[in-house]
Amino acid sequence: MTSKLFFSAVLVFYSLLLCAEYNQYERPPVVRYSSSVNRKFFGDRVRIRKQQNVEHTADGMKFNGKNAICVFEYPWMYPERPLSATISVDITFHEYKRGMAAGRNGYDNAIGMTKDGRVFFNCFNRAGTKAVELQSQDKVELNKPYRITGVIDCSRDNNTHFELYINGELVDKDMFEGGPLQYANFDARGINSRLFHLGGIQLRSNGTVRNPLACTIHEAVFYYKDLNRTEIFRLPGKIDKSSWFAANPVVEYGKDKPGAEFETNGIRVQRYNAKGMTPESFTISAKVRLPELPAETGMIAGRPGFDSALCVEPDGRLSMTAWNSFRNELKVFSKTKVKPGEEFRVTAVVHSRNVETIISLYVNGKLEARNALSGALLPYSNEIWFRGIHHNGKIRLPLNCEISDCRIYGIALPHFK
Repeated sequence: MTSKLFFSAVLVFYSLLLCAEYNQYERPPVVRYSSSVNRKFFGDRVRIRKQQNVEHTADGMKFNGKNAICVFEYPWMYPERPLSATISVDITFHEYKRGMAAGRNGYDNAIGMTKDGRVFFNCFNRAGTKAVELQSQDKVELNKPYRITGVIDCSRDNNTHFELYINGELVDKDMFEGGPLQYANFDARGINSRLFHLGGIQLRSNGTVRNPLACTIHEAVFYYKDLNRTEIFRLPGKIDKSSWFAANPVVEYGKDKPGAEFETNGIRVQRYNAKGMTPESFTISAKVRLPELPAETGMIAGRPGFDSALCVEPDGRLSMTAWNSFRNELKVFSKTKVKPGEEFRVTAVVHSRNVETIISLYVNGKLEARNALSGALLPYSNEIWFRGIHHNGKIRLPLNCEISDCRIYGIALPHFK
């Protein structure tokens, strides 16, 4: 009886861990393999159907590029329904040779490497008559870890959009009309398409592997969801992200040169152009001191138009505003009221997905407000303004403040960053 209770407790513990790790997504991954946790693979009713000649190391599963493969089988899900999907792999390539790192077989939907060392991602249309293959322009280095991600998005319109990312950066995209091929159960040729492969794309009956790839796979996830740039960055794993473009500020106040400056009533307003800024998500983190509280709402930093602005209110509260693509506004307020002369750190994280936009507001590292608005974030330009916004000869939201440090990121950073 005691052993049964212990086993049940272990199952509950692992379920809570999985839910906690993936609660930022609408759906958990269909399949996940990880070398960084004791339980190596996850998924609802997922099982390893076959492993052949795979070398298990501390870094992950090592495939020889000849006859090694790992095959997962997952349940029959969502029949006769167009599905967005994402395949993301943390991988080290060992040989320049065309092969599949991960994917679904039949009319292949896979990510891997071309014979000349470029990353590719491919998929077929619903009828199986047309394929799209995205490719990176640059050649990857051998024996160096990368996060490669292929995204299928059929949620926006009646077309299917494809994106290929390397280390969180978009390197290629394309689309075709209509939906993607349905990998629901068995395809038109009787091939079981409920299989997810690593190290190759198909294990034949004679033991040979189709399109094998010499590589080490550290992490691999397969989602029925189109992950965006922020979500790709946030995927767990041991890979070092410090050199990624997404991990570094697109604007660093005081170090980058402003594109324009305007001054009125002693307040100097500055405009920066944020290279690489995307409309989907962003983070503003600033260290600020106020000589006095503003008579009206004043802006520390923000994006113009339907202003998405990190502000100080006349009563000393901090606020963050964002608008969705339907021109609806969301504004959150801190509980803390800042005082003149005291330095504080305020961070606003705006995380936009297809279905909602979430604002989180932190003061001195503590979460003070979080709320959500339905729909994606309104597309903004690359402009970032400090201490106010200059428009038609006037300055709106002016704020007299001392900014000793302010960094703008092009993704919604996790709160621990």
